[in-house]
Amino acid sequence: MNIIMSLLLFIFLYLISPKIICGSIVPLAPALYLFGDSLLDSGNNNFLPTIAKANYLPYGSNFAIGPTGRFTNGRTVADFIAEYLGLPYPPPYLSLKGRISLSGINYASGSCGILPETGNILGKCITLSEQINLFERTVETNLGEKLKNRNEVCDHLSKSIYIVAVGSNDYINNYLATKYYDTSKLYQPHIFAQLLIHKLSEQFQRLYKLGARKIVMFGIGPIGCTPPISKTQLHKGDCLEETNQIVSYFNERLPSLLSNLTFTLPHSSFVLGHAYSILDAFTNPSTYGLTDAKSPCCNALENGTAACIPLTKPCMNPFEHFFWDGYHLTEAMYSYIASACLNGNKVCTPLNIQELVKFSKQSLSFNSESLSPFLVLSSAYGWKRGDKKMEKMMKSNTMFALLFVLISNLFATIYCTQPLAPALYVFGDSLVDNGNNNWIPDVAKSNYYPYGSNFFAGPTGRFSNGKNLVDFLAEYMGLPYPPPYLSKEGPSSLTGINYASGAAGIVEYTGSQVGVVLPLDEQLANFQMTITRDLPIHMTQSQISEHLSKAIYLLSIGNNDYLINYLGAFTGVSPTSTVYAPEPFADLLINTLEKQLQQLYKLGARKIILNDLCPLGCTPMYLKTCPHKGACVDEINALVQHFNKRLPSMLQRLSSTLTGAVFVQGNIYATATEIILNPTKYGFSDVRNQCCETSFNLMCMPLKTPCSDPQEKFFWDGAHPTEATYSIIAKRMVSDKSVLTPFTLQELLQL
Repeated sequence: MNIIMSLLLFIFLYLISPKIICGSIVPLAPALYLFGDSLLDSGNNNFLPTIAKANYLPYGSNFAIGPTGRFTNGRTVADFIAEYLGLPYPPPYLSLKGRISLSGINYASGSCGILPETGNILGKCITLSEQINLFERTVETNLGEKLKNRNEVCDHLSKSIYIVAVGSNDYINNYLATKYYDTSKLYQPHIFAQLLIHKLSEQFQRLYKLGARKIVMFGIGPIGCTPPISKTQLHKGDCLEETNQIVSYFNERLPSLLSNLTFTLPHSSFVLGHAYSILDAFTNPSTYGLTDAKSPCCNALENGTAACIPLTKPCMNPFEHFFWDGYHLTEAMYSYIASACLNGNKVCTPLNIQELVKFSKQSLSFNSESLSPFLVLSSAYGWKRGDKKMEKMMKSNTMFALLFVLISNLFATIYCTQPLAPALYVFGDSLVDNGNNNWIPDVAKSNYYPYGSNFFAGPTGRFSNGKNLVDFLAEYMGLPYPPPYLSKEGPSSLTGINYASGAAGIVEYTGSQVGVVLPLDEQLANFQMTITRDLPIHMTQSQISEHLSKAIYLLSIGNNDYLINYLGAFTGVSPTSTVYAPEPFADLLINTLEKQLQQLYKLGARKIILNDLCPLGCTPMYLKTCPHKGACVDEINALVQHFNKRLPSMLQRLSSTLTGAVFVQGNIYATATEIILNPTKYGFSDVRNQCCETSFNLMCMPLKTPCSDPQEKFFWDGAHPTEATYSIIAKRMVSDKSVLTPFTLQELLQL
């Protein structure tokens, strides 16, 4: 589609909007809120001490009121989208000076980025975190003054559109600015990209908590093709591919971030704007009605590679140019991007903005194979994994559109809009810990790369490459991931909390070999604190009792009582094994655990899942250090089986003696063993080796590049499974009685 056709399409879309049809202004959304950098800034930098300004001619040469602070000759992408929505252009926040705009606000600031230090070489700017601070002030103060009540504020925010375009300056004015920043010396490109994704995730979650639900995030464009880079460095072709490759690490990670946020934050819709797609207009300009895609239209500083020189005349034909100045596009290109994002299915996915406006989100929950959010959204986000034939089919835009509508309707009818349980509370060890150990002094930590390589928020403290068992089960129940108790979000969460601690065990002294951990007794004490201190802030006592009785409780504990304690994995010595023979030690663990489960019951828990112990003798750490025949080290597995064989009768005893209690056993040992013995049946090519490079055959070595095919491996490090393994086990726990007995998770939720 060339630029002229884009303009005609935009005019058509504008004419058919309700604003014209109804004869009066009836916006398609209550407001448009903007966050980001100079791609969206419409004047905030006019009020800041910075050289990153565009409030002079020839900027605004083709804009109705001349230079405003927009970094182009005319309108930006946001302006075109505002016109389509029937809204005024969102005013710059700093221009309001106490006045209130109910139709949207522009918080974007030229030269700023995701990281707080980005762009400070040019002067003051409003960082992304500061922009959301300003939005928070808008929500808590200004909207409250104008709208009737909190419900009306929430309705306004949930139906508004939010556009974010940020990240380019984290490269241009940070990572690539080696004269001023050491960032490229501190981070390899893929590590830096993961840092940006992690920080961006934090800001998106803040936006969500403030009420945002319909969010469009534009990726980073091909900055290796911009005049400052392409004209000043030696390269072959029209662009510096090395720079584009560096940026690609961010763009490749962005889809999974947005997809995961969509499915973990109830009623949210995160849309990806494929900004990099404009490369086609750069390489094939005539197809888009352009005559010049390499040189800026205005006379730019630094030999045509920077900002426009004040008061100089620009080119005569800006509608035929790709670049306006050294970095920014012309209005013609922004028109093309906007129209494609409004109406097409290539630039903005999985929904274009027309669809996003109409979209009323149901609670899309579980990442199963039959109704998988991966199958629905991953192709739209550009993922490539798994079934090659499916991937090829999903690349068809028509097929994707049909499938998206089909799956959305299936979810709308199968899953209710409310969570299937009020909360998910988690206790245990590193198989379920998602970050508590980040806040305590021990060596059992996983808050560094390559842990979290495939998780949307990067390394969080999960002992895997991506999601763990807790995450998948939370998704199925329509709940957010339970935050770690020790995090700032933990105590205030009403939808569940994760109390688990890597290296912890049933007996108090397990894990002390690695530093401070939270043994199960201490986790229960923290849960009691939640009940007595935190929940009463939000609920009455009767509401707390009902909340606790309907919540789901997941425990995965005991593996470290063998691994670290009885077998001395970290120290090489085991005083416990000299005191207890295997059977008495199993009795000690079972008796201690029974008392702890009784304590959990007394605190209000009624629906409790307890996983048995894993086949530790099948883990890489033992396969590589112990002589064995067959697939596993049988002597190690025989030890943990002493515990597993005693577990069913203990749970049955509790279920029959504690009124109203339901204790369910997760048969992890049998399920994991079945997968290990039949790997190809479950899509695994390797069940003996870990994906990451490990130290002492256990934990991943920091910053080492992992294997390229984690989805085909059972183990991530020397003892913990991959996301792919957790996904299989979680799915089977939902509906397979051989994995969860005597009730599946589906059945437990209905009791």
